Amino acid sequence: MSNKRPPSPEGTLIISKRSRTDGSGEEQQMVVASAGEGKGALVQGVKRTSGLQAPIMCLTGHQGEILDLKFDPSGSTLASSSTDKLVYLWRVYGDCANYGVLKGSKGAVTAIEWSQEGGMGGTSDKIFASTASNQMLLFSPVTGELVRRYRSHRGILNSLSLSPVAPNLVATGSDDCTVRIHSPNEAAEIDKIDIGHPVTAVEWLGGAGSEIAIGGVDNDIHIYDLRKKAVLYSLRGHQDTITSLRLSPNKSFLLSSSSDSLVKIWDIKPFVPVLNPIDPVLPPRLYRILGWAPAGFENWLRQVSWSNPSYGHNGKTFVAVGSADRSVTIWDSESGEIKFKLPGHRGTVIATDFSPREPIIASGGVDKLIYLGEIDVR
Repeated sequence: MSNKRPPSPEGTLIISKRSRTDGSGEEQQMVVASAGEGKGALVQGVKRTSGLQAPIMCLTGHQGEILDLKFDPSGSTLASSSTDKLVYLWRVYGDCANYGVLKGSKGAVTAIEWSQEGGMGGTSDKIFASTASNQMLLFSPVTGELVRRYRSHRGILNSLSLSPVAPNLVATGSDDCTVRIHSPNEAAEIDKIDIGHPVTAVEWLGGAGSEIAIGGVDNDIHIYDLRKKAVLYSLRGHQDTITSLRLSPNKSFLLSSSSDSLVKIWDIKPFVPVLNPIDPVLPPRLYRILGWAPAGFENWLRQVSWSNPSYGHNGKTFVAVGSADRSVTIWDSESGEIKFKLPGHRGTVIATDFSPREPIIASGGVDKLIYLGEIDVR
């Protein structure tokens, strides 16, 4: 089910569904006070930046903490996963209806990814999910069926990533201290990387498609080459467990979050200066430290995300992460400036994702709620 953010008892503001346009032709909505002394008074005009039914939509239905959420390549559907062992499918527009529930996991669904076979803006007929029951699952979002189980791991799966070069290859990271490479048509893994410690984050990199970024409890990020069967280099600087990794849209930078409450951007281009151009004391590949986003004491694997500058973000690239202060922080990736600090959640925010289509961000966390909110990127 879905609804708008619940109103407070006093001084409530309700977004009118009547819209108007200003001189530039951009759609606006009027905010009017519906309670208190100013009842019925026009408070302000809200300039709309997306096709959401309202600037903020609240989606409810999960019975457990939201661990991950992802927009499909077209931006019209959102998938969410939870400790309730389910994956929900939501329509992004209109009433944000929950139109599908994917069942079959025997444990919490820790991470999800849509197949990118249709390309950006296309449709996807596959959802991959990692689970706390030591399995990777393949679902069909079209039929709602569980297509296949993959049982190669011997511990909880914490993360998964799809190859940008070969969309049918999936990397999974687990508490069993391994990263395994899967093909949807093969029951067993087709390759295996022994790391020596629990793996909490994996991200397939660009280029030839043979490099994978691996993060874990050793606090470092290791760039592993599948062809050479070796670690090419390691990114050191975090002081606690790596919670998530995400490749930038231009495939030149890697975004990382950690239980040390810091978010960092790393330069992963083939050639970088021997000394860091910003500060020679810093690691050579450390591009930017974005700042503080408290991780809290619960050690949730908080998920970072990039916006896509090609889809309605005015040429800018933003990065986001949730935090234990019940908010979502959004930075300008180039300047490092905090652009938005979005409140509303009632507990730690674990998962975030930007729409590939419009300036919309989705967030979910321990309060079992999902918020869709539009941001003004001008």
